[in-house]
Amino acid sequence: MAGVAPSSDRRHDAGPEVLSTHPPLVGRDPELAVLQRFLTDGQPGGVLLTGPLGVGRTRLLREAVRISRDLGRRTVLITGTGPDVPLGPLAHAVPPVPGEPDRFVLLQHALAALRGDRPVIAVDDAHRLDDLTRSVLEQLLLAGDATVVATERSDRAPVDRLRTLGDDVRPIAVRPLAEADTDRLLHGMLGGDVEARTAQRLRELAQGTPLFLCELVRAGHESGRLTRRAGPWRWDGPMEPPPRLGSFVLAGLAPDEWAALERLVAGGPGAGPGGAGELVRRELVRTDRAGRAAVPPFVAAVVAGAGRAGPDVPAAREPGDRPDPVAAATAANRELDHARAERIARQALADDRDGIAHLELIESLRWQDRGAELPPLLAEAGRRARTGDGPARIAMTRALLARRAGEPALAAAEEALAGEPSADGMDGSGPGGPVAPAGLASSAAPGDRISPGERPGPGEPVGSRDALAAEVAVLEAAARLDGVALARAASSQVGQPAGRPGPVPGDPGPGTGADPDPGDAPARSEPATVGQDLPGGRWAALAAAARAGRLAAAGRPAEALDTVAGVRSAPDPDGRAESALTGLLLVDAELSALRVAGRPEDLRRAAEDAHRHNLAAPGWAGDAWIAWHRGRAALARGDLDAAGRNLAEARAGTADRDPLGLATDCSATLALVHVLTGDRDRARALIDGLPGRVPPAAAAAVTRARAWLQAADNSGAAPVRALLAGARSAAARGDLVTEVVLLHDVARLGRPDRVVDRLADRAARGRSPLLQLFAAHASAVARAGPGAGGRLDRVAADLALAGARLEAADVAAAAAAAHHRAGERRRSAASAARATELAGGCGARTPALDRLVRPRLTGREREIAELAAEGASNAEVARRLVLSVRTVETHLAHAYAKLGIEGRTGLIAALPAPDRPD
Repeated sequence: MAGVAPSSDRRHDAGPEVLSTHPPLVGRDPELAVLQRFLTDGQPGGVLLTGPLGVGRTRLLREAVRISRDLGRRTVLITGTGPDVPLGPLAHAVPPVPGEPDRFVLLQHALAALRGDRPVIAVDDAHRLDDLTRSVLEQLLLAGDATVVATERSDRAPVDRLRTLGDDVRPIAVRPLAEADTDRLLHGMLGGDVEARTAQRLRELAQGTPLFLCELVRAGHESGRLTRRAGPWRWDGPMEPPPRLGSFVLAGLAPDEWAALERLVAGGPGAGPGGAGELVRRELVRTDRAGRAAVPPFVAAVVAGAGRAGPDVPAAREPGDRPDPVAAATAANRELDHARAERIARQALADDRDGIAHLELIESLRWQDRGAELPPLLAEAGRRARTGDGPARIAMTRALLARRAGEPALAAAEEALAGEPSADGMDGSGPGGPVAPAGLASSAAPGDRISPGERPGPGEPVGSRDALAAEVAVLEAAARLDGVALARAASSQVGQPAGRPGPVPGDPGPGTGADPDPGDAPARSEPATVGQDLPGGRWAALAAAARAGRLAAAGRPAEALDTVAGVRSAPDPDGRAESALTGLLLVDAELSALRVAGRPEDLRRAAEDAHRHNLAAPGWAGDAWIAWHRGRAALARGDLDAAGRNLAEARAGTADRDPLGLATDCSATLALVHVLTGDRDRARALIDGLPGRVPPAAAAAVTRARAWLQAADNSGAAPVRALLAGARSAAARGDLVTEVVLLHDVARLGRPDRVVDRLADRAARGRSPLLQLFAAHASAVARAGPGAGGRLDRVAADLALAGARLEAADVAAAAAAAHHRAGERRRSAASAARATELAGGCGARTPALDRLVRPRLTGREREIAELAAEGASNAEVARRLVLSVRTVETHLAHAYAKLGIEGRTGLIAALPAPDRPD
């Protein structure tokens, strides 16, 4: 198998050398509007900006100073410096007084210097003003001689004389940023997209505080932990607040307050009422309605230090019990903390008689994409874990390693279960020869189910029911990873040699429908149905998750979704095998089924739910899988912008860890998005960089990307031939959905006659309205005649309702062409306008849209339509062009008829691109 490049060999792009020292101001529009009105009106009084440390009060004050100076008002900026120097903050604005004047003389002198033309006095950190400066501001406010804009930390003692001046001083609470505004600030600082998990970690730590966020970003950039690879920005390693910010946050804490804060961070009781009150007042501790104290994440990170962790192996529960490192490693793997699982499992290797510690170590290393370290461990695990589900776990690892190397996962799993040497020469056997494959010699019936607690122990026969259940689950999972919608079964289940393909339960098989190119597809005899009842026990969830994905690929979304729901609602008393892989396959199955079912809103919600659920776990290799599926979901909905962002993030994630071999899928799908948005150069660069060995499941994505790029380059019949070959390959795998999508691509590229019969046959075999709409599109175009345009209009509308906006745009373009051929000018214009509107919402360009029959306006019609689209009334247009209003109305009526719209509200979307106003 292909080796995995060490992390040191992977290139990093650190991005800009220096980040902006003035990050953008975001999320403060309401506060800025108040300040703008207040300063523009020029009324006396004051505004007091309050909020906790780092929330952005000073930044708003600077904006107030800028607004005031732009308005031409005299502006004085002062900063509280403490109580020791009377009038110290005003030293630059008030001339010195000779001699040693008393406080009254100083007060009168300062008032005289500041009165006149009603200045704007901007006060930063009003809580740190000396008494005499506060008295000056109080007198100016009471007399109406100045406008004051001040900031004050809400965790400091209030400036009573500023706060209690009634309506003359208006308080404005500056609150932490909302999540969307935090993301905008991140994007503004870094000048690009940020990986979802990195953004989540920064949001959780900064808690909407701009100062904390900016300091974290700068510290990460300076340390090299925050870098940009060929995609979004990403943070690697622990996320620690910089020392300069930590000392600022905790400055001035008394020893007892510091001790109380440490106890709260450690989870113990805090201080007494007095100490706790001080910590709450300074907003280092927050309390809920029940009075329970909690330390905000950023403060906890400052106090405890990021990355501090408890012991790897938990203490024994009862006196005299010994800690169980193997159980701890298993738990760490289930919690997706694979680095911790590795540390624990290595501690347990010396006493590992049954091979479980080796298996947990293998799983942890596998998810960290450290496949080069696995061959000796797999060999040792094969010698030790000969019974139970040990051989199946080894087979699952070999399947994933094969997919990572671009080889068939299913073949690798079958070889491992049969005891045959793997591609890397390691056969998992001990000195006595290959281990007998678990389950192959069993006489268990297909419907036998294994209940929890029936797992075999040492000494049980190799062909136990649990081993057979594990084998079936591994083969189901490997088949799904290869994109195979046909199961493969052990001979003990179906009475035939292992490796023969069997259909999804209830699937009649490819049938006898016409092939796109007759005679090219090999005939296949259909074996008996396998796996009507999935195995029980701890492997049941993996088998069902993989089966759900295969049902979705077979065009049976309702059954797939029912299977997903059943897995998620089932109890998990003993711990599921391969829980991480099970979770990813469930996401795959659910999103695939919702795409095929034509449920766009449910698809969007499910993708975001999967994203949020994944972010609740530590960062791991599954992040790229989730981002890839979010990108595919966005592409299915025609949201090419979101698709590009998520696919770029997924591709960047595979650069460091790619245990599932997703890099090719991500690059090919992203290349397709670039083709559809008209960026052929970037698409070509991605396609040229694809590896020579493509995983079977990625073959269709590569075929589509290359074919659509060739079509954009006007490469003749080559793209159609490639798509037809890809459809035959998908049919051989039983992947009905992929086959139909590729055949529909042929129709979208202008050759529906090559696929119409096959599309109708395959769509009829599935249970998906979306696939049937694809077939209806091809049929309406290939069998053109009276009413073809109307039929295509209906298909386009139904596709748009199903969320397939990009496909709907192509069908609407075909409808426009059909109406044009029938001489139905107005209906052709309406269909063209609909195609333009749909394509504009997607940001897409396709060959069908490039062939779109665009209405041609006369020069005068175009001139009048452009002015009307800009908002000019008929009378205004007539006045500007020196025409009568009636003439303007006549030209607009002609333009509306040609464009297929009812009035001026549709002009902007309907005007042909060269005629559209900027």
